[in-house]
Amino acid sequence: GSREMASRIGGLLALARGEAPRLERREFQLDELVDEAVGRARARFPTVSWTDELEPTIVDGYPERLERAVWNLLENAGKWGGEGSSVEVTLAAGELRVRDHGPGIEPQDRPLVFDRFYRSAAARSMPGAGLGLAIVREVAEAHGGTVKAENAQDGGALVRLSLNGAAR
Repeated sequence: GSREMASRIGGLLALARGEAPRLERREFQLDELVDEAVGRARARFPTVSWTDELEPTIVDGYPERLERAVWNLLENAGKWGGEGSSVEVTLAAGELRVRDHGPGIEPQDRPLVFDRFYRSAAARSMPGAGLGLAIVREVAEAHGGTVKAENAQDGGALVRLSLNGAAR
C-alpha cells in the first residue's frame, strides 16, 4: 500500500543522493551498462524500435546509480514514444543522448521536468510518481555532470546526460 510506496520512494531518493550503503566509486564501462539497459528496454517495450550507437566510455562513479538513471531515461522514452515509434540512444564524448519520437516537451514544462514529483498535464494520465527524471538529475550531479531536456528538431524529446566530470 502507501507505506510500501513511501519506503520505495525513500529508497530511490537515498540511492539518488548516494546515501544508500555500500555504494563505492569505481571505474566501469558506461557503454556496457547502457547496452544492457537498452536490451532490457527492448524486452519491456517490444513495439518500440531501439537503436544504439555506443562508443567505449570509462566512467569513474557509481554503476548502480547510473544504471538507475539510464533506465529511467529509456523507460521515459519508451513510454512517451509509444507503440511503433523509435528511440535512438547515443553515447559519445562522455554524453548519453536519448531521443524519442513522442509528443516532445511543452515549453512551460521544460524547466520543471527534472523537479521531484513534477508531472506535466500530459503525464498525469500515465503511471509514475514524477521521480524518474529527478533521480536522473541527482545522479548526474553526483558525477559532476548535468542533464538537459530539449525538443529534437523534427519532433520528440531529446535528453542529454553529460558526465563531463567523470567520463573519459
